[in-house]
Amino acid sequence: MTTFYGTSALKRQRRSNAELDQIDAALHEIAEAERPVSVRGLFYRVMSRGLVPKSEIGYKVVQRQALKMRRAGDLPYSWITDGSRLRLQPNTWDSASQALEVTAELYRRALWFDQGGSITLTDRDTDGITAARARTLGALLLQAAEELDRG
Repeated sequence: MTTFYGTSALKRQRRSNAELDQIDAALHEIAEAERPVSVRGLFYRVMSRGLVPKSEIGYKVVQRQALKMRRAGDLPYSWITDGSRLRLQPNTWDSASQALEVTAELYRRALWFDQGGSITLTDRDTDGITAARARTLGALLLQAAEELDRG
């Protein structure tokens, strides 16, 4: 027995070249203004302009167009960030003396090493203690996000 399938009643809507050009222009404008920005960030901004639907299909359009623009050299790779990838890059210096200077700047004696504990300050405890003062004390300073925005 042979089964025949008819044509689908659903007709796929394709975007015109003019619509794709409009999306590309928006992607470039947004990425340039907010660089670096994630693809998800691009999607939400393009979607809020009404250029793509708030759906997986809309996200894929933004993703695909951003990739095409990057490969064509129209959207610099440095403008798009990918927070889901671990970045592993060694620290490098121009000379041994520069490396020693940086090491001297970064060196902090472990003040609490032999004390059997450490100090952690939260934004409730700080009462005006700055990050620089916490570093001097060798203390961990935890601030709420709104504190970081103001500081």
